Amino acid sequence: MRIENTEITTVVSDFDGTLIKKGAHVPSQRFYAVVEELLRRGIGFVAASGRQYPNLKLILGDVADKIGFIAENGALVVWKGEVLHKCTVQRSLGEELLEDLKRQPEAELLVSGEKTSYILDTNPEYIYLLEHQVKNVITVLKDFSQIEEDMLKISIYYPNGIPREAELFFREKYGSRLLVLESGNGWLDFMPPESGKGNALKVLSEKMGFDLSKTVAFGDSENDISMLQTAAVSFAMSTASEQVKSSAHMVCDCVEEVLENALEKEQKERLETALKVLGDYIYSLSRQAGESEEYAKQLWQRMEKSGGVLQELAYYHDYGRFLCRYQVEGYTLADILVWQVDHFKAYMDRPLEMNRYHQERLLLSAFDIMLKMEENPTPYVAKMQSETGTDFVGKFKEY
Repeated sequence: MRIENTEITTVVSDFDGTLIKKGAHVPSQRFYAVVEELLRRGIGFVAASGRQYPNLKLILGDVADKIGFIAENGALVVWKGEVLHKCTVQRSLGEELLEDLKRQPEAELLVSGEKTSYILDTNPEYIYLLEHQVKNVITVLKDFSQIEEDMLKISIYYPNGIPREAELFFREKYGSRLLVLESGNGWLDFMPPESGKGNALKVLSEKMGFDLSKTVAFGDSENDISMLQTAAVSFAMSTASEQVKSSAHMVCDCVEEVLENALEKEQKERLETALKVLGDYIYSLSRQAGESEEYAKQLWQRMEKSGGVLQELAYYHDYGRFLCRYQVEGYTLADILVWQVDHFKAYMDRPLEMNRYHQERLLLSAFDIMLKMEENPTPYVAKMQSETGTDFVGKFKEY
């Protein structure tokens, strides 16, 4: 698959604001169909999000075990269920940050572990939001000091949007020690400096062996910038800020539309290439059979209009035998060829000079008769049911 003249073997996409539109909690059904088609064609897909891994796995459903994940804004990298890379916040630094975050009015906190998100039991509405709408795996605590595992990411959620003053304060105080990123929808994330979606994508490509020069990425928020800059081709959503748009190569309205167009174009190019190969094959067979170029041209023009005959021709070209899946009135190309051989045996009984290109001539004749049978099968069915054996010279009036 090619996008902007670049061969693409891996697609990487953010979710919230990119695949999951405002007001929705999961991607559209159109998205799942696109991912399945990508995988069917051998193109990898990576879900890159600030969300936790269990949440992303739930969203992806049946394809989750076939793709890669950049979760928690790059703090956790998973490929087909295997954790490949993990970044953690230093415990003392995390505790210091949490104390500052607790002082923020009308905001909620979240600490991400590898398999669960930790929140406090202070706001039932926030608990409901995460568990039933966002569909996170959560653990409710009395105090964050109860967390025993490593912290991958610490987040603060402002339901009414991130206050500018608060963002500046946290960036100034923690920006030199942590990666501070706006994740969209009122979330401000704090992660280890070595995390981030861009670094995670590099780690994933190194460990799984795919080429970064053949990747395309989609995103809409500040936490996507490093990923957009790392991929060979990148798209910012039209709803993104100017900062994000300037970090990408192009802007789009819909991820699925970009991918569908690329897949359709690839399919068309493959079909055109395949048809040229088969057309050249018919011309070659015709030359070997001693037929004219005009004969080959007319036969090929007729074959192009028959999907069933083309499928049989493609199979014969690749394997040297008929697929015998396509039938007209119950007869396959193999049946027609056997009938043709009977004709040829009768021809051999005549005291006439043989045509040394008989094999190619018989093959072309079988295709020609199948095409004629598509238009009017009756006379050929009658012939094949009555003309058998080579009992006497001249039995068959036509070769």
